Amino acid sequence: MANKVARIAASGLIAAFFVATVDDGASACSRILSNTNGQANVVARTMDLYRSDAAKMVVYPRGLERVSNTRDGKSFNWASKLGSVAVTSFGSATSDGMNEQGLVANLLYLGDTRYEPRDGRPGLSNLLWAQYVLDNFASVKEAVEGLKNVQIVP
Repeated sequence: MANKVARIAASGLIAAFFVATVDDGASACSRILSNTNGQANVVARTMDLYRSDAAKMVVYPRGLERVSNTRDGKSFNWASKLGSVAVTSFGSATSDGMNEQGLVANLLYLGDTRYEPRDGRPGLSNLLWAQYVLDNFASVKEAVEGLKNVQIVP
């Protein structure tokens, strides 16, 4: 009996050690893609924010007026060229979406993200880039080229 109690106590101490020493500051989201049939990707994601993001499904039409919302006053406006269906988080940030051309965007979070020094390009909030891409581009190639004209900022 004493041996069993000692093993349970030792197991508890080892578990407590690992729980106490694991760096729980790693707030980051992950995305997983799977393609088992050669035709369609299945996408799964985590929202590792440890609080509710108040997610809502929203349909955005073409022609919706938007503002890039930067803190430094170098914001710009655009009107959506494409309609989209999106999941919003925290009231306004599109966390996942697909536009009418089939382009998909997923907004992932990494707490340790570092941004380049501010330059002269118009600023685009890191919380709005996914919707900006869905609003303006029909393909990945278009998005890569178009994003060269803006600077993503915190």
